[in-house]
Amino acid sequence: MNSNVLWRAVGNGDISNPKGNILYTSNSLSNLYNPSMADTYVASNSIDVNSDSPKLANSLVNPDDSTGPKYPSGLSESNLNIKATRTIEYVDNNGKTLKSPVVQTVEYKRNAIVNFSDVNNPTVSYGSWMPADSNIDSYPAVTDLQIDGYVTNQKAVSSAKPSSNSENITVQVKYIPNKVTVDNVIKEGTPVDSNNPTGPKYPSGLSESDLNSTSTRTIEYVDNNGKTLKSPVVQTVEYKRNAIVNFSDVNNPTVSYGSWMPADSNIDSYPAVTDLQIDGYVTNQKAVSSAKPFSNSENITVQVKYIPNKVTVDNVIKEGTPVDSNNPTGPKYPSGLSESDLNSTSTRTIEYVDNNGKTLKSPVVQTVEYKRNAIVDFSDVNNPTVSYGSWMPADGNIDSYPAVTSPQIDGYSSNIGVVNSKVSKFDDGNLKITVVYTPIINSFYNERIDIYAYHFRGYTKPNTVKFYDDSNLVQFNNNLNSYKSENGSPMFKVLEKVHNSNGSTSYKVQMISKYTGRLSSKIAYLLSEDINKVLPLYYTNENRPNRIKVIGSLVCGYKNANLTGRKNIYNQGKILYVSSIVKDGLVYRLQLTNGEYITANRLYVSEVK
Repeated sequence: MNSNVLWRAVGNGDISNPKGNILYTSNSLSNLYNPSMADTYVASNSIDVNSDSPKLANSLVNPDDSTGPKYPSGLSESNLNIKATRTIEYVDNNGKTLKSPVVQTVEYKRNAIVNFSDVNNPTVSYGSWMPADSNIDSYPAVTDLQIDGYVTNQKAVSSAKPSSNSENITVQVKYIPNKVTVDNVIKEGTPVDSNNPTGPKYPSGLSESDLNSTSTRTIEYVDNNGKTLKSPVVQTVEYKRNAIVNFSDVNNPTVSYGSWMPADSNIDSYPAVTDLQIDGYVTNQKAVSSAKPFSNSENITVQVKYIPNKVTVDNVIKEGTPVDSNNPTGPKYPSGLSESDLNSTSTRTIEYVDNNGKTLKSPVVQTVEYKRNAIVDFSDVNNPTVSYGSWMPADGNIDSYPAVTSPQIDGYSSNIGVVNSKVSKFDDGNLKITVVYTPIINSFYNERIDIYAYHFRGYTKPNTVKFYDDSNLVQFNNNLNSYKSENGSPMFKVLEKVHNSNGSTSYKVQMISKYTGRLSSKIAYLLSEDINKVLPLYYTNENRPNRIKVIGSLVCGYKNANLTGRKNIYNQGKILYVSSIVKDGLVYRLQLTNGEYITANRLYVSEVK
């Protein structure tokens, strides 16, 4: 037997492909052979090494043959067996491990062939790697990814075949808490985990206006007409709140919010403003106080209301009235602005009296209204002072007392025919002018008449006065029977006093018809000195009789004051009772107690004492 040949048992192989796992040298096979050993050996320079029987380097191929060949390196456990590993980690968005990782493996094996052609330098070749278990060639899927308090939008870790027989990979299942507190503005759709762009995303409701708010107080400085006096002061208090995003339904997260809190814990109020001074204006407000906002988003306006240092007042104002009606707590008007302070009346009273001081006619009271303005100085806003302008006529067109013609009073003459107009001066005070009337005395009959009275109607006793046709009193006229009463008294109306060309004066009269009782066209003239012989033709209210007697041949009683609607005839000597005297145009009527009207002509009726 050749001593350099190695022998291998056929085993469960055949001659062309022996399967024995021990090699023998020729010497060792001769020395060790016995009938229990394989009965067929073939010469072979190689031997198979299975993955389940790894060999140590330098170990004897045949333990019973110490001089036989030895295994080279490359046949260890790790040379013939290997595994691919996938580690599944469960981490939150901060990388924190939430539960123990799951380690999955797929094991591989291969056989080796050792070639001992050069017994001192054997070589090793390998078969292909194959799954150690033909039923396990993939990492199994993991579908239960639930962890209390956390959510992931990953449904499962899928089953997967290793990409290599020796890979060692890590797969992370990334979680976020069920509820995520958000303090800063986040755009909708932003991944919760920036390292996991496919993971859960933030919903809407996390914008600037959702998490931040500003309360504003604007302080305006305005006068009592609402005019802005200086630029407003705008004060703000910033607020923030956090949001709690609930990812329980990871695809439809909901948002709730915490309470609004000051963004700066040291600034939770509007600051006080104490300097309210504006040149030329005053306010009784001491300051705008510090105040906490009523809400996180209020927008309020506070007005500091001013009035001018000096306020001109033209109208009456009650003490205590606010200067600004829209600011009832603001500065108030002091006293000194009443009706009597700002308005006054100057008066001129014209009295009409006789020479005994008896009032003959109601006085004429003339007035000129005056006004002045007031200047209220609010420099000391709580103790304002008042000064006044000059008194001026209230109506610029009425600054004088107008002229007044003294009225004519029957039987009197006045000492002032016309009270002249006069410019009113406030300092003149109240004026009084007295017009004194003196009775005109008829020297024959001791009866008063006013021969200057307009439309005065009178008569003279028979044959006591001469009448002339001309004002110069040259042509005497004694043919006046048509104008004489039953007792021969001429009746006439005094028209005017005439100044004649020869320097004399006379009175022009218009004769009254005895037939109609009305004025005729006949004009005559009297001597000036005869005027005192003229008696009033009618009874008037100044000398109303209570009882009268008919002295004419007769008088008629009428229904009406104009002597129409005759009702009765009263003959001479009849006594009648008078209730009143009425005027019908320019003549007088007596109204009797029975309601009838009769003439008030003294030549037809006479008072009975």
